[in-house]
Amino acid sequence: MALQGKYIKTWQEPSDSKFTEVEVTYPDADKMNPDDPNFDKAGTTETVQEPVMETKTQAFENVYVVIRSYAITKNEAESYDTDGERLGLYKRWYLNLRVTMYESEEVKNQDPENYLFEENLTIPISVIKGDLFEVGYTKLKSQPGFEELTDKI
Repeated sequence: MALQGKYIKTWQEPSDSKFTEVEVTYPDADKMNPDDPNFDKAGTTETVQEPVMETKTQAFENVYVVIRSYAITKNEAESYDTDGERLGLYKRWYLNLRVTMYESEEVKNQDPENYLFEENLTIPISVIKGDLFEVGYTKLKSQPGFEELTDKI
């Protein structure tokens, strides 16, 4: 099983022209490593400019998409209310997918390592009913950027 169609890759990168001012307070000298390049600023506050992160997108038409690995993980943590009273054990299950995009099915069949790029996705899940492969591809199609892909059987 695989998916085929349009994939929209989204990422963030720092702007070359847009900046925001951020106030940075350095710890006192006794809490800093003397080898720290900012050690001379210990105990001071300064305003620095950081680039604004910009969202970029690129559309890839008619890619061939394969899930190369599946993993199911569980996260458990104690849950507390705002007054600090224990509410119980919080459990959450996740489907972790390593997804590979190819120019075409032929490229994938000739050399599985000749892919355009890979994405690692972590998708919260409740209950898995049915075939793990079908669940994986169904969940994948609901993720941002993957909505325009269709089943290729």
